[in-house]
Amino acid sequence: MTKYSFLEKLQGKLQDLPKREVEERINFYSEMIDDRMEEGLSEEEAVTAVGTVEEIAFQISEELRLGNSPKMKKAKRKLRAWEIVLLVLGSPLWVALLLAVFAVVISLYAVLWSVNLCLWAVELPFMLFSLISKGLLFGCTNLTQGSWYLTKNGCSLIKRFFSGKEMKYENEEI
Repeated sequence: MTKYSFLEKLQGKLQDLPKREVEERINFYSEMIDDRMEEGLSEEEAVTAVGTVEEIAFQISEELRLGNSPKMKKAKRKLRAWEIVLLVLGSPLWVALLLAVFAVVISLYAVLWSVNLCLWAVELPFMLFSLISKGLLFGCTNLTQGSWYLTKNGCSLIKRFFSGKEMKYENEEI
């Protein structure tokens, strides 16, 4: 295949791509073939060494589709006059909608915290009841032991008092 027919076929495969990109790629492969011919290869050998038209077209299409081409970077789009007019005239509508969405988001946030606070308020009495009941149980246990001690020692003190014996305190352990 000659260089001219190779480049024609490649251009035909790339016809759906932007013209500027196609021209740059065609020039690149033309120079590549010329460089190989300068190295001593024949025209057909140089074209064969570059690769098949289908492979190259697929590779170029993929590069452009993925945006790998440095020339394909998109420039920032400027607003046209009629778009600016529509934005200004539609501002009462879109500003109101934007505020409504913001209010809904804030309301949902407040509701979530309110539910959290309510659940905590419901749980608090149960925690207090649990602590109070444990304290009462501990107190009752100590009260029972204390009343037994008073009963035991109180009876002996009353007996001593009425018997007229001198009262002396003994070191007794509980």
